[in-house]
Amino acid sequence: MTEDEINHFNKVAETIGLVELVRIAIGEICYDSDPEVFHQTRKKFEAAAVKSINDRVIFSDLPPEFEKHVKETSSVFVTRIVSSIRHPEDR
Repeated sequence: MTEDEINHFNKVAETIGLVELVRIAIGEICYDSDPEVFHQTRKKFEAAAVKSINDRVIFSDLPPEFEKHVKETSSVFVTRIVSSIRHPEDR
């Protein structure tokens, strides 16, 4: 592998590790023995994160279209992560 490839795959590995830690933490925070309560709490957690992203200015020095792109992409990322978390009874 080239140094650029190693650096790229290191960043990918870091992202995978971080996402997995976040998934575990959210699953623990939202856990309830009742799957329906768990799903409702998980949805509230996701909605709060997306609202937080969209309610603040992230890059005040960038043009609005870049800000919009970052917010939309971040929100989709949050939804992908949260929707990947399952209740033990869902499996």
